[in-house]
Amino acid sequence: ILRHACRPVVVAGESLPTASSVVVAYDGSAQAARTLQAFVQSGLYFGHPLHLVGIGDDPIETQFRLIRALDYVQ
Repeated sequence: ILRHACRPVVVAGESLPTASSVVVAYDGSAQAARTLQAFVQSGLYFGHPLHLVGIGDDPIETQFRLIRALDYVQ
């Protein structure tokens, strides 16, 4: 959706379908953490399955970041 965004971004349609799921791409950066926090506070994902997708070069570090993000969301 975006490339090289300099600000945190939350993207959502005008309304959420009743059977939708939510996908969050997370790289562990400060910007991603702030975006995840804003997303959680918005309540947009409440009641919908959440899929976290890790972005990074090191699979082990990416997994660690995803675990921390999952802990925060829960």
